[in-house]
Amino acid sequence: MTQIDTEITITSFESSRVPALPGVYLFISQKGKILYIGKAKNLRTRINQYIHKQDSRVQLPFLMGEAERIRVIVTRSEHEALILEAQLISKEHPPYNIDLLDEGRYPYIGITKEKWPRLLVIRRKGKGFRWLGGPFTDVGKLRKLITVLIETFSLRTCKRMPSKACINYQMGRCSAPCEQKITANEYEQNLTNVINLLKGKQWNRFSDRLKKEISISAENLHFEKAALLRDALDMLPVLRASLGIALNKDSARDIILFSFYSPIFVMSVARYSDGKLTQLFHFTDKYYDNTSSAITESLAAFYRNRELPGEISISSPETPWKDIAALFSPLKMVKRITKETLTLLRNNQQEAIGHWLRTRENSKKRLEELGKFIGRVPLSILCMDISTFGGEHTVAASVWWEDGKFIKKEYRRFRIKTIEGVDDFGSLREAVTRCAVHWDDGSWKKPHLFLVDGGKGQLSSIIPLIPAEITVAGIVKDRTKTRGHEILINQKGDELSLTNSSLALLVKAIRDEAHRFVITYNRNLRKDKTKSQLSTLKGIGKSREQSLLRYFGTFEAIRNATTDDIEKVSGISKELAKKIYDFFHFSGTIKS
Repeated sequence: MTQIDTEITITSFESSRVPALPGVYLFISQKGKILYIGKAKNLRTRINQYIHKQDSRVQLPFLMGEAERIRVIVTRSEHEALILEAQLISKEHPPYNIDLLDEGRYPYIGITKEKWPRLLVIRRKGKGFRWLGGPFTDVGKLRKLITVLIETFSLRTCKRMPSKACINYQMGRCSAPCEQKITANEYEQNLTNVINLLKGKQWNRFSDRLKKEISISAENLHFEKAALLRDALDMLPVLRASLGIALNKDSARDIILFSFYSPIFVMSVARYSDGKLTQLFHFTDKYYDNTSSAITESLAAFYRNRELPGEISISSPETPWKDIAALFSPLKMVKRITKETLTLLRNNQQEAIGHWLRTRENSKKRLEELGKFIGRVPLSILCMDISTFGGEHTVAASVWWEDGKFIKKEYRRFRIKTIEGVDDFGSLREAVTRCAVHWDDGSWKKPHLFLVDGGKGQLSSIIPLIPAEITVAGIVKDRTKTRGHEILINQKGDELSLTNSSLALLVKAIRDEAHRFVITYNRNLRKDKTKSQLSTLKGIGKSREQSLLRYFGTFEAIRNATTDDIEKVSGISKELAKKIYDFFHFSGTIKS
């Protein structure tokens, strides 16, 4: 493929320097980071649309605000540009390439690039993964499958590798690579087995392994693990089918329906396995060139980290079969689709479109009103809150709202490490400082609005720490004017009373979600501390702790038990039962 590679600085842009030829263009930041990759039939015409603001996509002003220069790569044809664009996006993962607007709803399975990799459910694809599978439509069943795979193959789950094996190893849930209880080759083989399963291979062998693991767990008194694996064994066929993991790739067929409503299009994908519908996706995006480009680009995005099926069928006003064949050369294309299947797809697609438009329209009005007050229309909002328990267990947490919904993959939690006692300002500054590190290195997305649960004091303490391109605002109880109402405060210190308007409902909902998230984190930390200290009570120890767990099943069940219930456990006297009960209900006040 013949390519001519050149760069143009945006501030001194001259249209004549861009060739009027097909090719790929890359927007690049001052630090050299690739922000966006696109392809064009005519590079000069397409880039002029960016420079002269003739492209109305919502992310474009922010892209142009960050980009310093444009690199163009000329190809011999638009067809070559399409293939090169797909390859570059897959390699670079540029942040402004929103492949499909609703794609963030669907989770992926990711295996990290660490020395001892972890298996995660993710919603944002990036460079930190050695293998990606998906997308999947049922996140609940996906999480169950991930839990079973981790338990069965004893994969690590800790974010930071500890120096010593933790309780997961003692309970048979981890192979303890931190203490080299497993070799690198053995751990790698476990990962290979996991990948094969997610590709639809070796499921019968996996079923046999589950049965063996259940027996071993029961013999070692790991009853919680045995119960989990037993339930998984019963659900195995359902999990596989509902997640679209086929035993035979040749039996899988994707049927795709495109509908165009200028300037947006909708792509619906129905995946069939052995003749049965297993998954159904809906995606939306804008298109600017033509319908053929929209089809090929969206298909390239959908299959970028997904196993190709045995067959594919497409229903659209215009299908560029030649370009699709070039992108997916081994794929068999079947043009015939039954009337019943198309009717099913159209009905589901219309439902999805209606829901998307209703959500988007409501959000648009609220964001416009918010934009007038803070100085810009925020497409994404991060809201942070602080929680402490008498100056101990101080934590911060943030939630992310975008495009009418909360994006759980962007939620963040922080244990406050440098602040002692009750100091909301100091705790907030520490959390923001840690956010800024990730914003600076590009590992975390920057929000358009940073919303803090607090007033002018909180705002003044963090504004110097936040990049200038992020707008900051606070929400606080109005204690002097309208009782029971809140006020919104912008960076200038202006106040806006939040009554029962649609804007108030939006801002309060985001603030309430941040409050719920941080409180839950705080409570869970305190519960974890309780779990880790039970065995240290005089007269309990590890042995009696295990007896309690075998009897009740979980720490939560022990917490909810009465003294009479606890006394029924073998080896637990009435005095010990009282001590255990008091420990869970008056933690920190018991003298052992």
